[in-house]
Amino acid sequence: MKSQALRHIGISVILLSITLQTGYCQYSGCNFLCNTDFEDEKLVNINQFGFFHENSVSCWETSASDNLIEIWGSGFAGVKAYSGSQFAELNANMVSTLFQEFKMAYNAEVEISFAHRGRAGLDRISVEVGPLSGPFVNLGTFSADNRSWVYNTILHKFPSSGSKTYVLKFNSVSAAGGATVGNFLDAISIKLNPPKAFISKLLPTCPNSKDGIINLDSLRGAEPISFVWSVDSTNTDTFINNIGKGTYTLHIKDFYGCTDSYTIELSSISNGDSSIVQVKSCDTYYWQATDETYNLSGVYSKLFKNQYSCDSILILHLNIEKPDTFKIDHTSCTAFTWNINNSLYSKSGQYSHTLKSSRVCDSVIQLNLTILPADTTQIFESSCDNFIWELNQNQYKSSGKYFHTLNNINSCDSIIELNLRVGTTSIIEESISGCKEFVWPKNNTRYVNSGTFRYNLKTALGCDSIHILNLNILPLDSTVLQHSTCSNYIWPESGINYTNSGTYNTIRKNKNNCDSVLILQLEILKPKTTLILKEACKQYFFPASNKIYNLSGDYQFNHTATNGCDSLVTLRLKIHPEYFIEENIEICDVFYWEQSNKTYNQSGTYFNYRQSEFGCDSIIQLNLKLNKSITVVDTIKVFDSFLGHEGEVINRDTILIDHQLTNSGCDSIVVIILRILKDGEVFVPNVFSPNDDGVNDFFSVYATEEIKMINRLAIFSRWGEKMFVKNNFPPNIESLGWDGFFRDQKVSPGVFTFYVQYTNNLGLSKVLSGDLTLVR
Repeated sequence: MKSQALRHIGISVILLSITLQTGYCQYSGCNFLCNTDFEDEKLVNINQFGFFHENSVSCWETSASDNLIEIWGSGFAGVKAYSGSQFAELNANMVSTLFQEFKMAYNAEVEISFAHRGRAGLDRISVEVGPLSGPFVNLGTFSADNRSWVYNTILHKFPSSGSKTYVLKFNSVSAAGGATVGNFLDAISIKLNPPKAFISKLLPTCPNSKDGIINLDSLRGAEPISFVWSVDSTNTDTFINNIGKGTYTLHIKDFYGCTDSYTIELSSISNGDSSIVQVKSCDTYYWQATDETYNLSGVYSKLFKNQYSCDSILILHLNIEKPDTFKIDHTSCTAFTWNINNSLYSKSGQYSHTLKSSRVCDSVIQLNLTILPADTTQIFESSCDNFIWELNQNQYKSSGKYFHTLNNINSCDSIIELNLRVGTTSIIEESISGCKEFVWPKNNTRYVNSGTFRYNLKTALGCDSIHILNLNILPLDSTVLQHSTCSNYIWPESGINYTNSGTYNTIRKNKNNCDSVLILQLEILKPKTTLILKEACKQYFFPASNKIYNLSGDYQFNHTATNGCDSLVTLRLKIHPEYFIEENIEICDVFYWEQSNKTYNQSGTYFNYRQSEFGCDSIIQLNLKLNKSITVVDTIKVFDSFLGHEGEVINRDTILIDHQLTNSGCDSIVVIILRILKDGEVFVPNVFSPNDDGVNDFFSVYATEEIKMINRLAIFSRWGEKMFVKNNFPPNIESLGWDGFFRDQKVSPGVFTFYVQYTNNLGLSKVLSGDLTLVR
């Protein structure tokens, strides 16, 4: 029992410590090796790899001084296992040999097979086999590149004497990736050739006879060899007899458990006679061979014996047909011609016709016929002068019967009959003269103006009968007199004393014997009273009195109107006051005045002009004094920490604010912007994978914001060879790092040393170094 600490490789490495009891696994079937696919223990997950002590990998041992075997999970670095989900890498941490012990019989002929693949390019291994103490036989040198697996098979015969305990060894010859990179192995086996059987047989005479024999003549392989007949597993004889036509199986197994199976087909010497007769009949059929009548379709047979006394069978395939009856449902308009028999039917009903078919029985076709009559619809219309029928867009100017045919829902004719009466429009015109007005008896309408008037009547058909009246209303002979006076007036034409203004008339006859009207437009002037309503702001000047009024009230005065009559004027006056408001404000920095809806940041006198609800001026005066607040801003930079005014230690950037008041009560604020300066930090990854997948493809230097420049980055191999160097470049840019190439060639995976020199925020030179792992 051994154990050893495993070194940390980097990304996706599983470290396990598993202890197994030493010994040999028993072979399975014909394979003399165990753990052939490296699958007996679950050591790694998919897309991972790891190094494991040989005690953790059952059956296999290594010549490596660290006793470590490297196991890969399928898919890691893009390499899938040949078989299963795990495989081994021969070149682990050094050039070594992977081997396994096994037991083998004398003179055994075996197939040694294994899957081999290169890792970084073309890799080569040698295969040896021999007793524990030697000597070993070199079975050959095998090569494989990193594009695909190569499956190799070697034929080998073991000696007839000596040891029965052997060792199979896989030796690393060369690897394109170096001593620690290369030679994948999977699916390793040593298989013994299976046993063989030699068989003879005697065929049965007839298909149903039981006189056949199968004989096991001999067996070849690792004895003792057991066998089992499938037809009788308890039969230990080397033959089986009294068997008929059929398929039989023999299973054999040698001393090592290797098996094989043989399938033996027994046919008969004579297959017997069979004849098939196919018959179609209508309703029934009489078969003379059996002297029976059949009324159902089916397969019937009669058994005879042939010259070998084997069955000779006469087979009847009988098809009994029944007369077919087909029903047809049909609907037609007016009449129907049946194309089956070319008969014309004009009435609904059931009709039948018999057809001779290619089959045995006749076919009867039954017609269920429905005759649909044509539809006739009458439409009665009347119109004046002409009529346009919407169904066919034809215009008709005379009365009569007209027809149009449509298809109804049954696709039969639907005849529309139009009974049309066409009337005419009449016009009667008359001319009349009248005085002042005229009442037309046609419509009992009173007209007072000349003009042409129409009146429409309807005939019995609803057509217009138009009456036209050319009317001349003779104008009245009228004279208008206008007169104005004070108090009253006696009109000489009528002798009437008028005391009120108005229009008065008297009627006379003119030469047309129409009324002639004398019209008096009289104005009786009364003493005039006038009320004037006025509103004013502060005061009002009244032009009629040529005075200024400062108070509300009623003011009256008399004067003679232009018509010579007395007139009384009343002024009803309302005086509204004007307003003046003064505000005194003292405040800090700014002031928002609601009266003006404005914000002021300077002292001064401001006005707001408004009007009262009566439209009078309203003035608000603001006397504003603004006192200024004071803000002082300063920046302090210190390293590491700062002692606050209350004794607290501040070790990060912050803003300190101190509030005071001026003599006028305004803010006096001191703002200190505190910057805590840091040294800055630099860090690098310990693994990178330059495989052009866009993730972790460069080994780069990363730093906090205080570090602005990297003075030097250098990378060395484990033997001290300088692989990469770069001077004076900014951090945090991945593409400025090492891309895994050396002298324009990809560098094989391995462990390297890095050296980083930089200057911190305090101006001090710093160095960071360590190991990094390159994986692909």
